[in-house]
Amino acid sequence: MLRLSYGVSPGFGLFAQGFAGPGFWLTETDSGATTPFLYDVRIGPKFRAGRHGAVRAGIGLPGFLDVEYLHDFGRFLTASAGLGLRGLSLGLCGRVRLSRTLSLLAAGNTVVGWELLGAAPLNYAPAASVGIALEAAQPK
Repeated sequence: MLRLSYGVSPGFGLFAQGFAGPGFWLTETDSGATTPFLYDVRIGPKFRAGRHGAVRAGIGLPGFLDVEYLHDFGRFLTASAGLGLRGLSLGLCGRVRLSRTLSLLAAGNTVVGWELLGAAPLNYAPAASVGIALEAAQPK
């Protein structure tokens, strides 16, 4: 995963992030099944929302439009809750600063999606991801 961020002002910034890689299904019992290739790419604005919060709106693939609320618990831990075309999401991200402009992130995320055109509006099979990322940001 790679995340780039650019602060336009103290309360507004831009972000671009993406990840790609092989995955697996915990519910798949056939050992001959193909390994799915997972990806997510998003770009968009990020707005400050209070002293410890932010709202991030992203367009991308596979979820065309997603909005997330981010809440900082100290300098090194951020929780997120999102809503969008991919579904409802919850996440947790830890950060370790490597330099003034580079950070190492470890994150986990779960998404419960829905089918927009299906007979049943909700698909209750959640997806989960865990991983590490590098984040590059302009110095403050």
